Amino acid sequence: APQILMLFAMVALPLASVPRVLASALVFGVALGSCYTASLYYSLHSPVARGRYAGVHAGLIGLGSMAIPFLGGLLARLLHGLWIPYVVAGAAVALSLVVQECLFRWAARRRQG
Repeated sequence: APQILMLFAMVALPLASVPRVLASALVFGVALGSCYTASLYYSLHSPVARGRYAGVHAGLIGLGSMAIPFLGGLLARLLHGLWIPYVVAGAAVALSLVVQECLFRWAARRRQG
């Protein structure tokens, strides 16, 4: 749910007025904080081996904080659209939701048999 709220807030941000941008900061803060906490929690509390996926957590945080803004800025510069970084960020959130759902379903099937 926090990621879905962040997705909508991110894509709508270029169209928002200053008060709405400030209000969306609350949405971003809650969404990013809960996603970060969940990622860290589940990377350390794996049923297989505690801390086994902590490197995956750190890698995704690093990749997301470096590659997504770089790609958004590069596309904005090439395509001359200041709104493009917001769409890139929204697409990254949407892609992460799809990947999470696929991994969840895969793990559920694997547990069943």
